[in-house]
Amino acid sequence: MNDRKEALTLAIQNEIKAQNLYQMMARAFNDEQTKQTFLNLVPLEEIHEDKLIEIYRAEFDDEPEIDADFHPVGGDEIEADPKGGRNVHLDLETMRELIAKGLEP
Repeated sequence: MNDRKEALTLAIQNEIKAQNLYQMMARAFNDEQTKQTFLNLVPLEEIHEDKLIEIYRAEFDDEPEIDADFHPVGGDEIEADPKGGRNVHLDLETMRELIAKGLEP
């Protein structure tokens, strides 16, 4: 894989990690306003992800290869639909592990 492909793939993965982190943070707080603040950030990261995928497709006429670990599902799963955005699933145990590793999968 060339450097530009790797850089774009990493950027896309980072946007997904940010979405998952905000979901996890929303789950971690009891205050409704704090939860909503984190949930409101998810759609912004989705927009960033979508834009980067568009750039990737235009540049390489291909789909980015995103590791399945970046869309964790299973176990202690939560789901949210902030302001009509797409549902984002996350496995809290996986998120705890990612945070413990400094968000590096």
